[in-house]
Amino acid sequence: MARKAQATPFKHESAKEKKKRERLSDRHCKSRLLINALRRGNYQPPSIEHEAQSSQSAWTNEDSHLDDNQGAEEEWQDVTDDRQYNSPGIQQAWGSIPWDVPAPTQNPVPSRYPIFDPEISRSIREHDRNAIHNTRAENWKKIMPKLFSAYLWLKDKTANWTAPCSFDEFTSRFCKCQQSSPRVHQFIDLVDLVGQQRVKINFCFCMPRSVQLLSIGFLPSSPAKPTAGFSMRLLEYHNYAWQNSNVRLKPFVETQRIFSEERSKVLWNHRKTAGRDLRQCFSSSMLVYRDLLDQTIDLVQKTLTLTEKDKLASGTCPACFGPSSKTGLHQLPSVDNRLIVSLDGNFQQRHHKLAGRSTVPLVTPDIFIQPSDLDEVKEYIATQERTHKIPKKADKCADSHKAGNDSQNETTWKACDDTGVMGSCCRHDSVVFLANIHGTGENRALPLAILKRILAIVGPERPVGVLYDLGCSLDKFVNLRNIFAEDRHWIKFGTSVFHSYAHEWSCQIKYNPRYQKGWGLSDGESLERLWSSLSAQISPLRYASRNNRLGALSHRCNYRNQQSIRNLEQIRSSTGAA
Repeated sequence: MARKAQATPFKHESAKEKKKRERLSDRHCKSRLLINALRRGNYQPPSIEHEAQSSQSAWTNEDSHLDDNQGAEEEWQDVTDDRQYNSPGIQQAWGSIPWDVPAPTQNPVPSRYPIFDPEISRSIREHDRNAIHNTRAENWKKIMPKLFSAYLWLKDKTANWTAPCSFDEFTSRFCKCQQSSPRVHQFIDLVDLVGQQRVKINFCFCMPRSVQLLSIGFLPSSPAKPTAGFSMRLLEYHNYAWQNSNVRLKPFVETQRIFSEERSKVLWNHRKTAGRDLRQCFSSSMLVYRDLLDQTIDLVQKTLTLTEKDKLASGTCPACFGPSSKTGLHQLPSVDNRLIVSLDGNFQQRHHKLAGRSTVPLVTPDIFIQPSDLDEVKEYIATQERTHKIPKKADKCADSHKAGNDSQNETTWKACDDTGVMGSCCRHDSVVFLANIHGTGENRALPLAILKRILAIVGPERPVGVLYDLGCSLDKFVNLRNIFAEDRHWIKFGTSVFHSYAHEWSCQIKYNPRYQKGWGLSDGESLERLWSSLSAQISPLRYASRNNRLGALSHRCNYRNQQSIRNLEQIRSSTGAA
């Protein structure tokens, strides 16, 4: 068996390189001596033996290799040059050339280091990418008011693009140009639910091209010069498919391409080798479509001048935040006026630092706690700890519970900027608020920031029950620091049903909702059902941009709340309640 070569970390050259260095050491030494002699000017050239040969014989030998059309003038020049070469001065200079010095190689040895600094190249690419993102974001921001106005009018005119006139041309409604006005011609790829085609469209200069595309029933892929447009009913179909089937973008676009190519024309790419890849275009149109839906809801709320509590009653849960009918058990004040919410953190919904990097400012949706509010709660907790001089003491329940903290999971999220999500739900499984966890674990400021916002909305003198995995630890934390002193007697903490068995026996007796009054059948596991429904979005959102991640979670939770409201209506109708 051959002996394996052992690599030595202190050895900088291989055995082959060492042999080659020893073999060439003598040649290198002679070359160094020759160079030093040339520099000093005392170089002695070697003697050169010349063969005795007359100039006539040399001319005769060269003449035998010339072409027939060469003239006498050229022959005379050759004879003259040959005499000059045989002069003593030329011979002396010829002999002084160091013939034993090797000539340089034709192919230069490649440098070990790159010509360009990779850090500079990376910075240039990142700058160009951010410039493109920022320019596109600014262009969308400029045209969004006109696009949203056209969207509202067309949505009413076409009955949300379900009427027979959905794909009629309504350009004259928004265009103010004359028939003789100059126009720009451009080919646009239009994709619908049942087909696709490449159409030449005449764009005018009085309105954005995106508005003109929307007037024929298609949402553009870019704000200024779109190259593709997708029908509104295709985007609505994808929205429902994504909400209910968790369909990914790539398989959906590929399925739509194959389905459309069998029934219509192929949208060839530039090389005419395959159908055009429309994933990036469709993703841009999909984000704009979601933005239009959110702006519609905001417009309704502003028009009706709804308060924060009214917004929760209309979009989150009317049973918890809406008016009471004062029937049945709701005739009792302890039942009618009680709000029960559950809190929990999820550290699977994290985001990688190197994914979707851009300098576009972070936009936090309304369902999320604003980062500034979270910083205020952290500062408030620090102030209370300095005021009351709270000693650092370990909590057995908190230490035994496998929650995400900075010490246990630092190696897990060291490559992540957003490490998770903290959420809150009502007892009807509707999502109330979320908090983005940025660079930390499950600290106490996250549930307290959510609880602070809930208390500010529901108002004073309303009992609030909080079910949390670490409800006992959070209760002690609030009492020691005298947090929420004015509303403390209205807040009651408990542990979720299934997590309570991981606590000490004394905590189970005191905080288990099954052993205490006022909790009813609330189990506090609403967040576990929410995380289960969002589990399919862990992988794609981990590598999306930060804005797309927060926007997708907000969009999914708002749709989940709408479904929860429909379920409440069905339950109410099935029970025969008035």
